[in-house]
Amino acid sequence: MRSVRSRVAALVGMSVVGVSVLAPAAAHAAPGDDVLVFSNSNVVDTSAGVDGGEYEWISAALADAGYDVTPFDGGDGSESAWTTALTDIEVFVLPEQEAGDFYDPLNPPSWLSADAHDALVAWIRAGGAMLQSSACDPSEVSVLSAAVGVDYSDVVDCSVADPAPRWIDDASLPAALDGANGTYGMNLTDMSLEQRGALSVWYAGTNFDECDGAATESLAAGVFTAGTGRVAFEAWDYYNDSSNDQASWNAVLAALIDGNSSSSLWTPASPPPSPEPKEPVTATTEAGDRLFTVSPFTTCESEHSLFRIDPDTALAAPVGDSEISGDATQGAWDATTETAYFPFDDFEQGEYFLMTVDPETGEFTAVGEFDVENLDFFDEVFSLAIGPDGEAYLMAALEIGDDYYDLALLSVDLSTASLTFIAEIDDSELDEPNGFAADPTTGKFYAFEEDSLELFEVNVSTGSITALGTLESDSITEDTDVTALQIAEDGTFWVVFDEAESSTNDDAGMLATFTLADIGAGAVVATEVGIITDGPIPSWSLLVVPGAPELAATGVRIEAGVALALALMLLGLVLAFAMMRRREVTPLD
Repeated sequence: MRSVRSRVAALVGMSVVGVSVLAPAAAHAAPGDDVLVFSNSNVVDTSAGVDGGEYEWISAALADAGYDVTPFDGGDGSESAWTTALTDIEVFVLPEQEAGDFYDPLNPPSWLSADAHDALVAWIRAGGAMLQSSACDPSEVSVLSAAVGVDYSDVVDCSVADPAPRWIDDASLPAALDGANGTYGMNLTDMSLEQRGALSVWYAGTNFDECDGAATESLAAGVFTAGTGRVAFEAWDYYNDSSNDQASWNAVLAALIDGNSSSSLWTPASPPPSPEPKEPVTATTEAGDRLFTVSPFTTCESEHSLFRIDPDTALAAPVGDSEISGDATQGAWDATTETAYFPFDDFEQGEYFLMTVDPETGEFTAVGEFDVENLDFFDEVFSLAIGPDGEAYLMAALEIGDDYYDLALLSVDLSTASLTFIAEIDDSELDEPNGFAADPTTGKFYAFEEDSLELFEVNVSTGSITALGTLESDSITEDTDVTALQIAEDGTFWVVFDEAESSTNDDAGMLATFTLADIGAGAVVATEVGIITDGPIPSWSLLVVPGAPELAATGVRIEAGVALALALMLLGLVLAFAMMRRREVTPLD
């Protein structure tokens, strides 16, 4: 089966021979003119009320601007239904395709037959005007590509710069468009000369994409020439907001409908800014433990990488360049096999997997999909903990047979990812344990409740829990969640929480420490290290890897065997030196 991009490309340069071309009204609309707004709930959000959808609010904005707005759901999808609906229409408006694709050339929908699609494209090319709101999927630019005769499916952009400055000489419009978060535009940096040739840029801004490690310019509003007609594009997921942001977007929306804009002053940035190189992080704890996190970039939450964290500063840097798409949760180190494991939610497959990560290279490997006898489904997998004996345990919300467990404790076979149910945990106290870890010094297990910040000791044989105290730290706010927990070989508890008062980024992870001696009188008093900074990044899967101390100047690890060899060598040199001194001072016979 061909890809979406192939399907869109099939439309480019298509012939409209045999299609009756409806003579459109004037391409430049004005208040009082007729605007046709697509209203099929299979494609656009047609909900109404305070939290209404794009169809409702874009129609209201145009009506307030003085246009005569007519809804149209495609009727029976025939060519005649569409040509009738487009009669005497100045502009056809397609709100965000939130509910489904407007058109699929390999499987034309009931609301837009292939002939009707050709008639719409021909109407645009013969002088009609279309306004499209938002694009994030290649299929969503199918009509634009067909009307212009150029494939735009490879430059849709799911992230728009905010704010986006104005690039047309029209002082009646706002100088920049704010409130662009959640809008979906087009990537100007990657556009070819042919793709840019039909475009007049009205609003565009520059994004730095941590996922791609590069800066890109993205289109927020503009107009594409299509034959003698045009396709206006505004990258706004329309929202019900009475703020100035909405007023600015409404003004631009009306101007795009009107079409009487001044010429564009935009030229491509050359070259776009480059990301700053990141220095490697090599520090260890005093005990020689190394800290890591499998975490996403804040601007690319679906792509996780392994980061190493400096325990003194919380500075982080990526290990290697491997990444996985999905969501990692709290993992653990198996000291018996020297392997790092973590649970992983694979978004593409919709399944939870047991994964490993190599602390030296950052490479990820799937062990297998989590499974338990009579499993119906997983609601959420929270965290994994491994004891010093190599026995592993998982906390998850799931349904087994006819029984649903808000929180269950299960044992894990680390070689296969198969699970065995142990017990249900009282979720009235411990509900979302995103931090779960074993203390290597005692073999005891501990878990943090995400919202209440309470620390519990967990009996992994029975599932019973004992409350120890609530996390206290200078930067904790009422919105703070505990997101990760690990315990080092020296008994140091490493904890991460978000929404820190001292952070300018709510998702950033605050790294803090405490010991069992810091627990008392219902409080767990932590000492803050700092925000885990590489952007900064959040942390939902902290990892402690034990080891010998490093040489501070070089970061070279002194492994146990090497240390022994060096000690023996040094002892030999001392003995040899002593023997030489004895020979020097012993009198000759």
